[in-house]
Amino acid sequence: MARVREAGMEDKILDSAFKVFGEQGFQATTVKAIAEGAGISSGSIYTYFPDKEALFKAAVDRGWSSFIEKIREINRSRVLREERISLLLDWSFSTLGSVLPLIRGMFFEANKQNLIAPNVDRLCQAIVELLRPDKGDPLLASWEASSERRLRINRIIVLGVLTSAAFFPASSSTEAVESLREALVTLTTSIAKGNAASQATRKPDGALQ
Repeated sequence: MARVREAGMEDKILDSAFKVFGEQGFQATTVKAIAEGAGISSGSIYTYFPDKEALFKAAVDRGWSSFIEKIREINRSRVLREERISLLLDWSFSTLGSVLPLIRGMFFEANKQNLIAPNVDRLCQAIVELLRPDKGDPLLASWEASSERRLRINRIIVLGVLTSAAFFPASSSTEAVESLREALVTLTTSIAKGNAASQATRKPDGALQ
């Protein structure tokens, strides 16, 4: 006799799975630990997911979607670009620090790497939209003209951050994530200054002075 699915239980299981996978990674996580977090028996997990592999994929996909939606929410907040960038960095790195084992699982287990590329592309598109200069900003025209290039640059940066984080030793994760954040702040500040300087050297007709 097929087990009856309980309303809302799949979400509870995924919440627990994301937390446990994020703390322990794929290999060290047990279905029992996820079930305990959801307040159900281990056997009940299989009413919703056929195995740990499927549960990991569902939890990761849900995590990516939630993360990207948060970025879009920041973008819709109507705050100025500088504040959007600050909110993006705060949110991104606080989340990164809490899910490093999950990221390691995606990078270092061959059958998990297909969870990275399509989601990184979605993430980069959301970041490019968030970083777009505000209406009336003199940099807006040049930004629009090089949108594809900026998307590629964002992809390099995002993959670089995630790969660097995946290689952090567990004993120094907190300090390492903070050092990554500081490096990225320095990089974005330098890029912003470079863009402003480039814009300042142009004549109204677009020719360099």
